[in-house]
Amino acid sequence: MTRFRAVVGEVLCSITATASAGAAPIVRKYRLICADSVTGVTCGCATIAGMTTAERQAAIENIEGFPAQLEQLVAGVPDAKLNKTYGEGKWTARQVIHHLADSHLHAFIRTRFIATVDHPTIQPYDQEAWAKVADASTGPIEPSLQILKGMHARWGAFLRSLPDAAFARTAYHPERGELSMDDLVRIYAGHGAKHLEHIRKAINS
Repeated sequence: MTRFRAVVGEVLCSITATASAGAAPIVRKYRLICADSVTGVTCGCATIAGMTTAERQAAIENIEGFPAQLEQLVAGVPDAKLNKTYGEGKWTARQVIHHLADSHLHAFIRTRFIATVDHPTIQPYDQEAWAKVADASTGPIEPSLQILKGMHARWGAFLRSLPDAAFARTAYHPERGELSMDDLVRIYAGHGAKHLEHIRKAINS
């Protein structure tokens, strides 16, 4: 994999959002940014404009519902299957689950900093290194499932408590540049779903 630091390119990408019944789909434009692969951040959509109220509501609902989806997926899965990977050179299902706890906890804290500090600097972390630490590579998944369940309940309540103006507040990420609260909510509304597919692929391999 090519290793690079800082933003290396931007192209426009589109995301189609659900509209009201009988209305045309809403297509919104975002910048597709590619950032530091050393920390595992590759490409994602950053906003040109913030989300609508309906889009934000749907994103928060996705965040709130994710832990139950994960628990349902791994319920009854033999421990040995959690050591299978979803592809050559990829993480095991166990590592993905622990990564979800690590990553979403970072995102939860980052949104709280954005809400309470004027344009904070976000601390990056090396997710590949974190995934190799013993508790993430060989540890039981139950602690991470518990972290996600409790933290997502608080995260959803926190996001719902914020006024609309708070979602336009921003932070600086050393590899990704400026990110808004809406950016983080959008990214993490989809982050879990992506990794659910990785886990499903691994345990069914």
